[in-house]
Amino acid sequence: MFDLKDLASAKKKVTKIRVEVSGSAYEEAVKSLENFEKNPDSELLRESAKKLIDSLQFNPSHPPSYVCLAYIFYVLDENEFALKYIDKAESLSGSLPEKLLAFRQKIIAGLPWLQNQSESQSSQDEIY
Repeated sequence: MFDLKDLASAKKKVTKIRVEVSGSAYEEAVKSLENFEKNPDSELLRESAKKLIDSLQFNPSHPPSYVCLAYIFYVLDENEFALKYIDKAESLSGSLPEKLLAFRQKIIAGLPWLQNQSESQSSQDEIY
């Protein structure tokens, strides 16, 4: 017969392990990013991205991991992906600090089609 207390205890242990693994992978990713800032090497970015993906597999609701992925894609000049990840971080956290909002604007500045679209929307808003 199943003992619900044992099941709840097992679930709690698994959750704890997942959070620990996620946190560890995130910390390693941040260290790789810090090393990248000192010594720009694409291998460090790749290593960091892998660690962040590992982190998100265990904890997909971790906004800082998405912010770091946005940074990596921004550095790689992949602004569409960068915007996707910064938006995901914002949706999970509800809002972004001013510094990250400024970073988001920098990403958007690298997407001319998005700038044109928002300018067009502003013009339409003025008409109505």
